[in-house]
Amino acid sequence: MAGISHFFTPTSAVIETFKAGVDIALMPIAIRTPDDIKKLDELMSALNAAVALGELNETEIAQSAQRIISLKQQFLASPAPRSAAIAKATLGNPSHRQLESELAVAAITQLKNNGLLPIQTKHKRIHLVMPDTQKCHALEQALLSLSKQELHITCSSLQGFDPKQADQDITNSDLIIAAHASPQQSAVEIGGMDDVKALDSFKLKRNEQPKALLALLKQAKLAEKPTLFISLRAPYELPTYAPYAQAVLASYAYNVDVVSKNVISGPAFTALAKVILGLEKPEGQLPVSI
Repeated sequence: MAGISHFFTPTSAVIETFKAGVDIALMPIAIRTPDDIKKLDELMSALNAAVALGELNETEIAQSAQRIISLKQQFLASPAPRSAAIAKATLGNPSHRQLESELAVAAITQLKNNGLLPIQTKHKRIHLVMPDTQKCHALEQALLSLSKQELHITCSSLQGFDPKQADQDITNSDLIIAAHASPQQSAVEIGGMDDVKALDSFKLKRNEQPKALLALLKQAKLAEKPTLFISLRAPYELPTYAPYAQAVLASYAYNVDVVSKNVISGPAFTALAKVILGLEKPEGQLPVSI
């Protein structure tokens, strides 16, 4: 995390971690190139030197290693089919999914609503501004499946979009729904990047994406388009974006399930769609002061 990576080198961070009594450090070096393997070798040499110099206690290191080995042996002793059967029966079973859906709805918090929500029948053309295309599809599919009227939905992904097309989509829309996840996600959290061919010359760097969102919100306000802003993660970003929206929601979650190439869903997006359409009331409470 930034609290460590901004102030410690990988080597000093691992040494301090072991000195604090932690048994294992995961991925202190990102292995992406052959040169990274050399960095890992250098880290291991530094750790050996720290033990030799007494900076790390050799007995404690050996005890940590033994605890890790014992834990591995405990799990390896269980038959794989039995473990797989337990996982299949436990993970994602219907009762857990139902509870997840209920919690997602209960969490939705309404911070502002100047008569925009639930959306009206005149809001048939909706333009989404989302952190990535997967979230676009998740909210789009949730809205289309739950709405009693036919909706036309377009999207701008903050990973990369054609500014001219975005301007046209905003101009042609009846409603703008913009969302952001702060702190920003890594490619691993997203599940991969948007299609490279689709991004082409329009791809945006991570530090440019919040600026692009703000520009699109200002554009929507200038065009006098009703706008809903959604905070998908930590709500500390609300003071930045809320002034440009008539309604503001917080979901505190943004996870999606890629069921197939054409089906993407997520409990938070289904819950948001229900609130946006008036099928559920936003009864969550803001957990922090903004």
